[in-house]
Amino acid sequence: MDIVEVLKSWVGAKKGDKKHQEIVDIYNSYLPHPRGYKLTLKDSWCAATISSAAIKCGLTDIIPIECYCTKQMEAYKAMGRWIEDDSHIPSVGEQVFYDWEDNCVGDNSGSANHIGIVESVTNGVIKVIEGNIDNKVGYRYIKINNKYIRGYGVPKYDAKTAEKVKNKPE
Repeated sequence: MDIVEVLKSWVGAKKGDKKHQEIVDIYNSYLPHPRGYKLTLKDSWCAATISSAAIKCGLTDIIPIECYCTKQMEAYKAMGRWIEDDSHIPSVGEQVFYDWEDNCVGDNSGSANHIGIVESVTNGVIKVIEGNIDNKVGYRYIKINNKYIRGYGVPKYDAKTAEKVKNKPE
């Protein structure tokens, strides 16, 4: 199952609706709960949306399951699958981590406080599917090397999965 397709099927889900409940239920089905925390409908849910899609697609061995962005970023670092390079052109299926609290001094190196998955890259613009963007699952368009991009989590898709994800920029 293609993680991007799963996320696209959730586009439009709004906080508190049936699709949001599905996302929360899928996340909570993963045991033990990361850090022992059971997600609620009131929680922020961007990381949980990506995690739920990974659970649904059977990708929990290559995408860290977490409902807290910074913890997921730390897990990618521990796996050796973290890229923090302003010139990086992400591939479909990579996770984009943001830090909205940029201090405008050097590289953005604070905590991650939002994430999404790359759907496509065209002419230097990344199309990202995100949970909890304006309280729904939706899209963000952001330029490569945007100051708010903290870095990228790069799942190690195998040949079978990469074919499904079409792990190449457009």
